Amino acid sequence: MASLYRWIRQKINRRIQALSYTGIGLILIGAVMALWNTYHTYSSYDSKIRDIRERLSLMTELAADSEEIILHSRGYYVYLDPKEYDAIFQSRTRMEQDLAGLESKNLTPAEADAAARVKAFFNNYFKDTLPRAAEFAQNRDFEAIKNLIYASGSNPVNEILMSVKSAQNASETLLASESDKLMRQLVDQGIFLIAFILLILVLLILGSRQLGKDISRPLAALSQVAVRHSDGSDIPDPLIRRMDEIGSLSRVLKEMLHQNRENEEELTAQNEELSAQQDELQAQQSELQDAISKMQENEAFLRKLNRFTRSLSQSFDKKELLANIIRQLTQLTGMEKGLFVSMDGSGSYASFGMDEEDAESAARKAASGGLARAFETKLPYARERDALEEERISHKGRMISCDLFLPILNEENEPAAGIVLTRVGRVIEPKEIEDFIGYATQIALSLSNLALYETAEGQRRMINNILDTIHEGVQVMDVSGKIVQINATMCELFGVNPAEVDLSTSTPDTYRAFLSRHVEDPDALIGFIRQAAAGATPEKSTRYRILGEPGKIIEIYGENLVRGGRMTGTLFVHRDITKEYEVDRMKSEFVSTVSHELRTPLAGILGFAELMLHRELSPDRQRKYVSTIHLEAQRLTDLINDFLDLQRIESGKQVYDMKPVDLPDLLNEIVQVQQALTDKHRLSFRESGGTALVSGDADKLRQAFVNLVGNAVKYSPDGGSVEVSCLRQGSSVRVTVRDEGLGIPEEAKADLFAKFFRVDNSDRRKIGGTGLGLAIVKEIVDGHGGKVEVESVLGEGSTFAVTLPAVS
Repeated sequence: MASLYRWIRQKINRRIQALSYTGIGLILIGAVMALWNTYHTYSSYDSKIRDIRERLSLMTELAADSEEIILHSRGYYVYLDPKEYDAIFQSRTRMEQDLAGLESKNLTPAEADAAARVKAFFNNYFKDTLPRAAEFAQNRDFEAIKNLIYASGSNPVNEILMSVKSAQNASETLLASESDKLMRQLVDQGIFLIAFILLILVLLILGSRQLGKDISRPLAALSQVAVRHSDGSDIPDPLIRRMDEIGSLSRVLKEMLHQNRENEEELTAQNEELSAQQDELQAQQSELQDAISKMQENEAFLRKLNRFTRSLSQSFDKKELLANIIRQLTQLTGMEKGLFVSMDGSGSYASFGMDEEDAESAARKAASGGLARAFETKLPYARERDALEEERISHKGRMISCDLFLPILNEENEPAAGIVLTRVGRVIEPKEIEDFIGYATQIALSLSNLALYETAEGQRRMINNILDTIHEGVQVMDVSGKIVQINATMCELFGVNPAEVDLSTSTPDTYRAFLSRHVEDPDALIGFIRQAAAGATPEKSTRYRILGEPGKIIEIYGENLVRGGRMTGTLFVHRDITKEYEVDRMKSEFVSTVSHELRTPLAGILGFAELMLHRELSPDRQRKYVSTIHLEAQRLTDLINDFLDLQRIESGKQVYDMKPVDLPDLLNEIVQVQQALTDKHRLSFRESGGTALVSGDADKLRQAFVNLVGNAVKYSPDGGSVEVSCLRQGSSVRVTVRDEGLGIPEEAKADLFAKFFRVDNSDRRKIGGTGLGLAIVKEIVDGHGGKVEVESVLGEGSTFAVTLPAVS
């Protein structure tokens, strides 16, 4: 065992493998033991379960055979059927087999008692009770059979079956108990296995920890020796007396260090001699190149300074100006990269020689660090540091980078911006600092000019934005008639694209040509504009119409602009009053229509009422006049109801009682009622197969379809066919009303569902109406989520189609 231990410690990998194999072996041993224990437990459980189930199956079959013997016996007593008698003994044979199977099993007391009671009962039954009962049955002496079976005062069969049932319940209880016992054993084994694995893992962790210490400590000692050798310090003896790879490494390192020390002393002496020779050669060469390099540097500097000066005045775009400044300043001063950060709160910055991500990060942090010191002292600040990895590129030794923080001050001597410049490989000389102060002054003047320009430009844009948000068109003309300012609404009123027609730079001639193309009466408008510009117009405003569909009505008014007592131009405001104009027109039409429609029924009611009041009339004539008054009153009521329905819908107060509605029933009822009111027309209803249910207000839908069917009858004055159909189409129901009447002109279809609209011809003027029926139909259909369409040929008839969402 000792020799094996020494053999393992000779190699590090042997120690690691020994630790790993030991842990794996222990885990495998535990797993095999747990598996064997589980298999043994389950085998024992399976044997017990099979025995219990077999006994339970035999007890169940024994109870079934007992019941069959009793049932077949009773069948034989009643019917004397030989088949029933044979079935008794067949069941007896199966029962005896079940009893024999039970006797071979290890029965519980309850099962043994139940089997004994069954065997004793049926032995007596077949020996005494069955033959006697069979004899009584053949004599049809049922009372004797009854007395024989119940001679003991109770039913012994039921008692036997109850004992068998009790034995079955005991077996099922035992079966459940064995299952619970198995589960507890498996859980205990699982807990033991987990605890065993955890113990092995703890032992492995402790072993790994000790192994790590044995390896890391000598390696750290060797590393310390190597570091002290590189620093030139005294080197302790690195020898570590071990048999493994670390001991071998220690011995090799000791020999290498002593050899390197001897070689280093020899190389140092040779290097000192070569350095002296090189210094002498470089001194001679530098004297020859100084004159040339100074001339070239001065020439390049003057060119860069000229470009830098031009860059400060080349652009009024802030982003472009900042980019020019930092690029030209970086190139002028021989810097590798630079960053310009504005301190006006806008977050503006520009960079040169940096990627965008680094520039953005540096701009966010610019207010701290070196720039903060430069802002506080109001002087440039230079700082040296070790070069970053990306600045070193291929350089292997130590490299210095110098950062210059340059404050840009405004007129109040406060920081307006900051510049950070980086030079790699050489420092910034004090003489260069004076040059940077001059550059900062020039940059500050350029930023001041840019700020003045941006202020003026911002005010101009703000005025333009204010004008563009006004809903009226705004137009400013100078005293010569040239347009100097318009807003976006002005272009929208005339329906032109500002990118295609620039009215803000048009002359009086081009503006007159533009108005001639877009205004109905351009001469009157041009005359008003001239008079307003001259301050001689008698009226402050006028109206004009813009050509096109739809034609807009515009009201224009002008005001003279005066500055210092002298007129500088004229302000014109164009306001779209099309809706107001249409409202006034509709009010007039409404008053005219309502007056006409109300006057006609009222005149009939008053005339016939006056006749009945002042004349003696026969009962038939009185009844006729009363009927006429009632008809005109009903017509007046329908008219008022239409007005009220339309007003309620438009005001948003219309409430729909949405319920499933069977459209075919509703439409069939409407067709029958309308047919009863006319003798000149043939009304028919055609229904496709299937359901046609919609969710809606039945009364409102009836009102809409009554209007459509009534219009079909009314606008077929010569009679004809009116066909109503209802068809289920996917997720919607389509209802059509087709007539053979007057038809609708093509130009009238666009306004057909507008309020108070009526086709203007002599045929329809004789029919009458308010023009509200179809408007109400459209509002009701829209309220139910549907749509209404019309197809018509003038003189051949019309077809109105209503589509509503269907429900299941």
